[in-house]
Amino acid sequence: SEFFADFADFSVHITVPAAFVVGASGKQMSAVSAANGKTVSYTFEQSRIHDFAWTADPDYLKVERDFLAAREVTAAEYAELAAQLGIPGEELRLPDVKMTLLIKPEHKAQIERHFKALRAALKYYGLWFGPYPYETVTMVDPPFRTGSGGMEYPTLFTAGTGVLRDKKVLSPEGVIIHEFGHGYWYGLVANNEFEEAWLDEGINTYSTGRVQGKAYGPGMFSASLFGWPLTRLIHFPVYFDFELDRLAAIMTAESDPVTTDSWLFSSRMSYAMNVYMRASTNLNTLERYLGEESMLRVMRAFQMRFRFRHPRTQDFIDTVNEVSGQDLTWFFNELFFAAHNFDYGISHLNSYEKKSLSLGIFEVDGKRQEIKPEDVERQERQDKEKERKTYITDVTIRRHGEARLGGQARLKLRVVFEDGSEEIREWDGLDRWESFRLETTGRAKYAQIDPDLIWLIDSNLSNNSLKVKPGRAGITRLTARLVFWVQNSLHSLNALI
Repeated sequence: SEFFADFADFSVHITVPAAFVVGASGKQMSAVSAANGKTVSYTFEQSRIHDFAWTADPDYLKVERDFLAAREVTAAEYAELAAQLGIPGEELRLPDVKMTLLIKPEHKAQIERHFKALRAALKYYGLWFGPYPYETVTMVDPPFRTGSGGMEYPTLFTAGTGVLRDKKVLSPEGVIIHEFGHGYWYGLVANNEFEEAWLDEGINTYSTGRVQGKAYGPGMFSASLFGWPLTRLIHFPVYFDFELDRLAAIMTAESDPVTTDSWLFSSRMSYAMNVYMRASTNLNTLERYLGEESMLRVMRAFQMRFRFRHPRTQDFIDTVNEVSGQDLTWFFNELFFAAHNFDYGISHLNSYEKKSLSLGIFEVDGKRQEIKPEDVERQERQDKEKERKTYITDVTIRRHGEARLGGQARLKLRVVFEDGSEEIREWDGLDRWESFRLETTGRAKYAQIDPDLIWLIDSNLSNNSLKVKPGRAGITRLTARLVFWVQNSLHSLNALI
């Protein structure tokens, strides 16, 4: 867990052997060599931070670049974002920032990859959540096997890479964006991670996915053999971060609430999957429900309102409710404060021709009337002559999980018919099930709930749709792809043996 402390102004003096390269939080104010030339004393200063870190190594290569906002952000980008946020463009202007990289010599071929990722992070975190308020940022490529990679401190963070890195795999890009992001979620909005870890890890995982997706698009799954990246031989699937986060989220939904105190989680795995991936998936779900523009306003308001402060979960909920104009307390009660599985599905679908008459004995206008087979046949001949049929479609939606919708939220049902037409219905999702009956001129082809994939946290998307006549084309196509992929993988491995 990161340290929880008050903000302060730091002035730190560090004396090291002359051959050592030093990096630290804040801005380097001076470097004074000793008279005998054996040591150098550095002074670093930084105001309004709540922690300080430094590193020294004689093997570091020190490389500096400038983040020049005028070069990185266009006038059109400022204008578009100002319209989305409803604020003056001047409030969006980003400052220039001195970027410093301390990298190991064996990784020098990746220098530009490191700076490209850091520029993307400075740009999009700055535009979306608020300008970076410090003059400097230092990223460190830590020594091999020190266990110090992927760690954040105010204005300084460690990344982590390897000698062989395929550009299709977003590493070290992902860790650079994520650890820089902690300068916002933990560094500026300084929650107590020991008690409410999701407020920085979950929010930053969500933010990392947005920035990385915007700057790079999807990345490829990583796989290696004896240190050699197999991605150079095999085209592995590509994915966005939110897709991988969702896989973890649905597996851990019933283990612990996201808001559990860090020391009370049932396991380290539950801690990691809840406060990182499940919290991120919940926030992505919230974005899809509110809309990207509204969610962007929520996140920026929370960041700017609680900079240099120590917010709690309730502060975030209050910000969401205020900015969105809705009471979304139910959303947090169901998905953050409870260990509930979210799963809605279609359990029944039937579509059949409506008969004008049905066999049986009925009471009509107070009189007993019997409908016989010949009556039904006669009516069917009359209906056929009119060349117009009516169909009845019955659909049942079931809530399989304990988590349920609330407030203004509704679950959309879409029924598509063979003639290409469709019908939309909505359900509040509160009860265990709800049935819908539609009377149309076409036979139903399939029914689908949540067709816009608003509820990303839904643990079983396979039961979100149902066909009247199930087909085998899908499973045949998937099986063929799997066999093809396995075959090519074995051929590639065989070539290496």
